[in-house]
Amino acid sequence: MLKSLPVVLGLSATLCFAGLAQAAPVSGNQWQNGFGTMQNGFQYQQSQPGSDGQWQNGQGSMQNNVQSKKSAPRVLVNGQNVNFDVEPTIENNRTLVPMRAILEALDLKVNWDEDTQTVTASNGDIEVELVIGGRAYVNGARVNLDVPAKIINGRTMVPVRFMSEAMGWNVGWDEDTQTVTIIDGEEVTIDDADDLSAPEALDATAVSSSQIKLTWDAVSDADYYYVYRSTTYSGSYSKIGTATAKSYKDTGLSSETTYYYVVKAVNSSGAGDASDVADATTESADDLSAPEDLEATTLSSSQIKLTWDEVSDADYYYVYRSTSSSGSYSKIGTATTESYKDTGLSSETKY
Repeated sequence: MLKSLPVVLGLSATLCFAGLAQAAPVSGNQWQNGFGTMQNGFQYQQSQPGSDGQWQNGQGSMQNNVQSKKSAPRVLVNGQNVNFDVEPTIENNRTLVPMRAILEALDLKVNWDEDTQTVTASNGDIEVELVIGGRAYVNGARVNLDVPAKIINGRTMVPVRFMSEAMGWNVGWDEDTQTVTIIDGEEVTIDDADDLSAPEALDATAVSSSQIKLTWDAVSDADYYYVYRSTTYSGSYSKIGTATAKSYKDTGLSSETTYYYVVKAVNSSGAGDASDVADATTESADDLSAPEDLEATTLSSSQIKLTWDEVSDADYYYVYRSTSSSGSYSKIGTATTESYKDTGLSSETKY
């Protein structure tokens, strides 16, 4: 029986919103400020320009007259842009995307049960069920969501990070470009592009016990970049993500571990040469303790249920499995509660 389970802190992107100070709503979608009105939040009348690019209106001020709204997040799946008929949205720091479009981009099927308002997705090894406005299940184990699935304009919208990690995909977020990247773990083969040079000045910096940030110089004519990682300098490098800017944050890493990275520039003709190697070592995870009282209970000839005590400040848990106590442990899933159901097991086998 295992005695501990790795724990990883999650991340969330924070958006800041600005408004017009000391305004009050009146009729006709106008906002009145003592001396003028703003039509629908965009047109401002009867105001006077002041210093520092502000427009004074007696009661408050507005920077640069109009504040633009951020565009909807962009989503890349295995380096390819995904088009949606309903735009992704951000709610409570979680990005919600149309579930069917993401799954079909990865050649997976999704089922909808109108009676129970439940959507189900499966890749053969992992099954995810989401009830609109409520619960979620991964391989039968209940998962609590801070933002549940919901229907917007006839499309089922789901938290992209939960769905990606539950299915075992790599997911990343670029705050500067508002871009979500999803990699399903399979290698993507592309031709070399002779006209693209290797990114220079690649730098890797540990920002926590589970995160490393990469930066590099821009490459002319590059549309985006592929990021590769290894645990040894001369070892095999696996593609872990796609970046549309000249930076990338690698998350979900093990503490006090050295990781090695290279980056390739990519455009429509293929990928250029790899950059020089950069490495960084994650910080100690002293602030997160190991889960205690891990228990494994056999439910059937193919299922084992795990339970453990809650860890303070943990956002979710990674579950690992081996067929021997001293063997190599492989990550099999993610849980946001203190339980996990492992399915599809062989009968009369110790795990």
